[in-house]
Amino acid sequence: MAWATVADLRSLVRTVESDEQVASILNTAQNDIEGTVGKQTGVVSASLSRAHLYLSAVFLLRFMQTNGEMAYYNKVGPDQTYNQIEPAIADFENRYRKAMRQVSTGALYTIVKSTGEV
Repeated sequence: MAWATVADLRSLVRTVESDEQVASILNTAQNDIEGTVGKQTGVVSASLSRAHLYLSAVFLLRFMQTNGEMAYYNKVGPDQTYNQIEPAIADFENRYRKAMRQVSTGALYTIVKSTGEV
């Protein structure tokens, strides 16, 4: 089960992609994070949940770039549009890294606190 919902991700990134596609991206991001921190069972920390949501946003924005929904350049008749979503992607990547640092710090604190060892 994903740590964030389709609605959570849609609140960050508006897209015309189907709920199934968005759910697939959420699952991919969760698998990627679990590859780093290990399989999670039970309640997931707020930091880990945020990291999941931000990484999912990165994946979704990249997907939207490649499938044409947010292509860099669009031309319809005389109108031209440039979509510069790289700053948004970079922002979500930075938020993801910050949340993952908090996950790592929290896990270390929990281990030290529970064992009493430094």
